[in-house]
Amino acid sequence: MSILFGALTEADVSEILDDPDALDDAGRAFGRAAAAAAQEGDAAHTAWRSLPEAINTVHVTAALAPLTDAAQRLLDGLGSAGKSYGSVLGGLAEELRELKAQRQQLVGDINGFHASAPGKIAAQAAKKAKGLDLLGSAETLIVNWREVPAVVEQEAALRVRVTAFNLRLEAALAEAQLRLAGIHAGEKGSVRLPSLNSAAETERLAASGVPVGVAVAITGKVTASMLADLPAEAKLLWLETHSAAEINAAVKKDPSLAQEFWNAPPGATDVAAWWAGLSDSEKDALIAGAGGAIIGNLGGVPYSARGAANKNQLVADYASAQADEARLKKELKGVPEYLESGAGLIPNPRYDELKSKYDKAKARCGELDDISLSFAGVKAKDLAKSEAGDTAKSGGRSLIDFNFGVEPPLAAVAVGDMDTAQKVTYAVPGMGTVITGSGKAAQGWATAAQNVYTQESQPAVDGGSSHAVVAWIGYHAPGTGGELLTARADAGAPRLANELDALQETRTAAGDPVSAQVLAHSYGTTLVSNALTKTTHAVSSVVLVGSAGLETQPSTWNVQSSGGGIPVYATHAAADHLASVGYDTGIGHKVDPGDPTAPTAYGAKGEPLPPETTRGGTPAPGVTIFSSAGDNSQHLAATTGHEAIGYGKGASYFPGGSVIGMQAASNGHGYLDKGTESLYNAAAALTGHPDKIVGPQSIVTAAAQGAAG
Repeated sequence: MSILFGALTEADVSEILDDPDALDDAGRAFGRAAAAAAQEGDAAHTAWRSLPEAINTVHVTAALAPLTDAAQRLLDGLGSAGKSYGSVLGGLAEELRELKAQRQQLVGDINGFHASAPGKIAAQAAKKAKGLDLLGSAETLIVNWREVPAVVEQEAALRVRVTAFNLRLEAALAEAQLRLAGIHAGEKGSVRLPSLNSAAETERLAASGVPVGVAVAITGKVTASMLADLPAEAKLLWLETHSAAEINAAVKKDPSLAQEFWNAPPGATDVAAWWAGLSDSEKDALIAGAGGAIIGNLGGVPYSARGAANKNQLVADYASAQADEARLKKELKGVPEYLESGAGLIPNPRYDELKSKYDKAKARCGELDDISLSFAGVKAKDLAKSEAGDTAKSGGRSLIDFNFGVEPPLAAVAVGDMDTAQKVTYAVPGMGTVITGSGKAAQGWATAAQNVYTQESQPAVDGGSSHAVVAWIGYHAPGTGGELLTARADAGAPRLANELDALQETRTAAGDPVSAQVLAHSYGTTLVSNALTKTTHAVSSVVLVGSAGLETQPSTWNVQSSGGGIPVYATHAAADHLASVGYDTGIGHKVDPGDPTAPTAYGAKGEPLPPETTRGGTPAPGVTIFSSAGDNSQHLAATTGHEAIGYGKGASYFPGGSVIGMQAASNGHGYLDKGTESLYNAAAALTGHPDKIVGPQSIVTAAAQGAAG
């Protein structure tokens, strides 16, 4: 936490020592003096030129002409240099005036922060930390823990502004210095300023010791090699200053560039403006070329274009992986698995190496098949000639995220038209939802999303609106044991937050705003509880099913308030004995969005333990609990385990039979299976129709939290 390293003060904001008015005066004075000298030179040159006519001596003319012409060129150059000098100083003066006003506002905001309650806490903690009393500093934060989120958020925002201000000032002064140093008289009186608008100049400045951020601010040009060291805005600048052909060539040469845009993408509103300014031929080239690895995952680009780009990328990646598989298979045939030695046969290291590479290539083909089947219904080898996935028609699917540069790969499958749907739900999966060569994670979660889409679109739920649901596997979900920690959730939260903001910004830029909702299952709820504290734009509603525990209280999330309450809903099936392991025994996600009075520990045959056995998590006041127990009168089935999509006949999670009664949901009885009460209620809550939720409901209260405490 930055406040432990010293309170933010006015001294952190770079001081502007130069007087803009004095710079303006100096520029004008030098310009006038240079212009006057040039005028005197013109007069002298005219006078010298008249002498030969008066004297009419050929020898005098020959002697004076070279001297007068050279003097004239020098004085013309001086006049031009004076104008350039005045222009540079005038531009710097104007920039400094803006910066002075910005600094005054920034300092005022810092002082205002210190005068506020969070600011006083920050100052007190920083003072103790400065005196090396780190325990005392930490104690200050712990005692005032309710204010800590505001402390961190406000101070962090101010530090970002201070950093940006200091960088802008440094860049302005450095640019002026470079331009002044480059003013000199050239041939025929021209004045040459240094070329400060090329990528090569950016590299030269960086190589000379100028910070990369300052170099980019000066030249306005970015090279591909610098992207990893630059903020998102500079990545947009790279796109803006390169043609489609150049972008495709750069990504083809270095595919890791696409990952830089995945890790820290530029703002969707700015991207939308850039994309709108491209010609149709430029757009088509990016969608079809290697640059599609960037375009397909970039907020601000229409989702139809993203889907087409990702489809093309998947086809290209499969061709590459399949070629590797075939080549390695052929090489393996010529390499013996064992070698003879004095002690008998021993494993052949070369064979083992090739076999490992072959297995990896084969697995990669399997991963691509899984993703292709999830949105197109065909294997990757048949995708190129399939029309599926090009456009998200009513109920159709498209691949709106595709990152094959990481292992396992990441993807997001959209059900419905993301460019026109009035309501869009992002569905975030939980533990074990990882795209691997032997698994079908993308297909399974896409099925869950399809079920949500179908249920939301039913006339009995929200048939009057158009919908889209995103099966988002945009993070590496943990395996067994990993759900007890928050590391995977913390790593994936920024990407989800960006996706949610990008959805609303992309649609707003297109003149067609959208309502965004979030549905999460199991460990996915842990990630969502982090992501919704990072978004800029509020979502309309959130539904949590089989939660493994939250990192933060739902009351702190960026969700639109509704009549004084929060539109956050949750359900935890009585037969789901796995979810509670997360918040009962996990670290960092102890908030339980469920009924605080219900027991969660079960006996060997699944019977509840005595009522005095309480849940180990901290309740979440304000969350509305709905039923997933089934409702025969509504022909809605019960959820009988932890899975989103049930399978088998109550299969055990563990080999050898039941362990503390933990049974998997039976076929058709997962949280998001068709015909279940949990799916129906989730769809009603997500689409803004809580009045249509069936079965018993309850709202977790602060009193319940204290009782369960």
